[in-house]
Amino acid sequence: MLGLATAATVAMARAAGDNKAAVIGLMSPYVAWVAFATALNARIWKDNPNAQDIDDTLVEPPADVKEAGKDLAAAAASATKAAKTVLTYK
Repeated sequence: MLGLATAATVAMARAAGDNKAAVIGLMSPYVAWVAFATALNARIWKDNPNAQDIDDTLVEPPADVKEAGKDLAAAAASATKAAKTVLTYK
């Protein structure tokens, strides 16, 4: 892919000849996109310093997360029961 992009760039520069404005105008969006992609990639890399290669290994959540899930389920059940009581109140 890089070879194709390089070949296209060289062909465009040769076709433009001495018309530098055409080369600059045609290459500006490409250069802007590459700069943006590079900055985005660097930021993602910086924000995830301990990231490892992604694999399909399932990771068991920590015990405190499991407990929080149980508490959340209990709270949801309690809220549902309270809502039904309020809605059926006469």
